[in-house]
Amino acid sequence: TNQERAAQLLCILLDNALKFVGEDGRIQLNARLVGKRVELCVRDNGPGIPKASLPHIFERFYKISQAQNPTGTGLGLAIAREIASGLDEKLWVESTEGAGAAFFFTICLA
Repeated sequence: TNQERAAQLLCILLDNALKFVGEDGRIQLNARLVGKRVELCVRDNGPGIPKASLPHIFERFYKISQAQNPTGTGLGLAIAREIASGLDEKLWVESTEGAGAAFFFTICLA
């Protein structure tokens, strides 16, 4: 895979997690081998994503709440989706409102 693009994708997800955890927030980065791919997970203990927002989270300019992230443009996750697609990789999110969010993506092994 393209290492620079994979690193950019990881940076976008880490940056996004940092925006939504408080001062006592926690961010975890995990990786596991799944067949010929590595599955990475960026998990935070922030406010989570409302169920109604999950289908839209990767759309351009989509923001759950202006109050939670007043400086964001709503482009980060859309760019992450484009990078994953360009690498022929998967990107998805699992979240429960009030219980944080976990963003997953795959990277093909050499």
